[in-house]
Amino acid sequence: MRKFWWVAGILTAAAALSISPAEADYKFDDLLLPSGVGEQWMVVTDGGQTLGARAGGDVDTTDAEPLEASGDIVSGRNAVVLMNGNPDPAIGDNENRDIYAMFFVHRGGSGTLTVDFHAPSISEATTPDVLEGSYPDYQVKKTDKGTVNDTAKRYELAFVKNSNINKATGNFGSVHGQFIFHQNPRYEPSQTAIVPFVIASVC
Repeated sequence: MRKFWWVAGILTAAAALSISPAEADYKFDDLLLPSGVGEQWMVVTDGGQTLGARAGGDVDTTDAEPLEASGDIVSGRNAVVLMNGNPDPAIGDNENRDIYAMFFVHRGGSGTLTVDFHAPSISEATTPDVLEGSYPDYQVKKTDKGTVNDTAKRYELAFVKNSNINKATGNFGSVHGQFIFHQNPRYEPSQTAIVPFVIASVC
């Protein structure tokens, strides 16, 4: 069975992003049959962990998981923390799961990533611009899926490659952009937390 062992690619991307240490011991599974895992997300944390899960599709009716993040970036300018991911060790007091960089891998010309952004108060989690920035070769459509678990806003992000396909590489390749977590409370200035974000289209 053919596997996509993306360790070398992620190490290169991590080094390019100046992640210290420049390690990302994570293996993406087959995107096509027989495994058929499909789209996958992965996060590198400040603590050096690499955690991820299957993406794509409706997270309520499939085994895809949203990328769950939590943070109060308004009152304390705290980092945004990853709340899930596989493997999912028990979160200890000394573990650093602050999000340092994010990766999204999909097949072909499109992919879907769902993000749940938790906040101390759902009224503080009004995040109309959960993703901004320029993504070469991609169009991004964001759908607000409403409130989940009483503490999070859910967004579904559809990434579609532009039609001007490079004849040498086809649909395949990666781009580097920024993922922006945004909170806009009623009585305080809005704040953003920006992390590097790599999107890869693979065979």
